[in-house]
Amino acid sequence: MGRAQAARLLRISYGVLPRDRFVPFLKDWQSLLVGVLFGVLALAFTGFELWVQLKEIARTGGPDYMTPVMGALVWLCIFLLIAIAIFLNVRGAVQARSLRVENAEMRKQLEVAAERQQPPAELPSPNPQRTLSPAWSSVFKIQSLRADCPSTSEEIHFKNKLRVNLQNITGEVIYVWAPRWESSVVQPQDDPPGSRVLVEKSKGSWNASLSQGQWVTQNKADGTSSNCEFCYIRLKPDFTFNCYVGLAPRPSENVDGLLKRHGTIGTIKFPVRIDEAIHEVRVPAKEI
Repeated sequence: MGRAQAARLLRISYGVLPRDRFVPFLKDWQSLLVGVLFGVLALAFTGFELWVQLKEIARTGGPDYMTPVMGALVWLCIFLLIAIAIFLNVRGAVQARSLRVENAEMRKQLEVAAERQQPPAELPSPNPQRTLSPAWSSVFKIQSLRADCPSTSEEIHFKNKLRVNLQNITGEVIYVWAPRWESSVVQPQDDPPGSRVLVEKSKGSWNASLSQGQWVTQNKADGTSSNCEFCYIRLKPDFTFNCYVGLAPRPSENVDGLLKRHGTIGTIKFPVRIDEAIHEVRVPAKEI
């Protein structure tokens, strides 16, 4: 038998042992049995051919000795590949059956658990009452709201900032997160557009000019200190915090000019926790 016929036999023996069913209209175990039978037949045929080659090796000598040796090696490889294919497919079929049994048992357990589960005595309302967010003027007092001078430095990301200082007037401790921006007049430069938050070091130490205010600081490794920027803060009553939103006005405009021309240019939205409830406090961005 030539090498082409041997290669064809190898392809056939591999094809009769597919991962899925060999015969689609048969059951899984029947399909596996048919595949294994074909594989065993191919294994027997290659075993016979290998035996023939080994007999030829024992009989032949001289210059033709290597020809049956090479033939024997080829048939040995085919024999091993078919044996491995049979083993892998049988093991796969056994594992698949085991998984199907486990899935069936799990499905039965879930069905039993669902039947035993008692419905709640009272279903929740499909339209629960929502707590309305308080008016911004009952939470914050705007200490200052103004535009910073536009920056031209390449090291500064937000070039046009609207800076605001807000005081907690609720009379209790609240938690405040960095803000978001909403406007039809001017778009934010980024999302989220807000800076981290600065908190005044002591009551009344804030200032509309950032550099002149006294803020909570942190010490650096080189011995210097810098303002501590927070993602969210615990704000005591009557204390003031500072933050900004980065805006993207048209090249011919600036934030200060928009404030003077429009009055209110958007809404600064602060997530605020008051009495264990989260509210969105909407502070109007208007010139004061």
